[in-house]
Amino acid sequence: MTEANAGAPLDLRLLESAAVEIDASSVRFGPARLVVAGANIAELQFEVKNGVISTSGRFDDCVRPTSSCGARST
Repeated sequence: MTEANAGAPLDLRLLESAAVEIDASSVRFGPARLVVAGANIAELQFEVKNGVISTSGRFDDCVRPTSSCGARST
């Protein structure tokens, strides 16, 4: 795969080409570098094999929401 982009809420952008392999019992993607919602993801590997999903990678610049996210004031 040479290009991939998705808008809000993911704001995903593939930063460089990544391998995609599909056969009768599995789908494999990666290794890949991408940005999702402002977080940099490196060495992403995604695989579905016989219905089992496996992922791995390195996530940088991830921000965990605070307890006040989504809170409404009255």
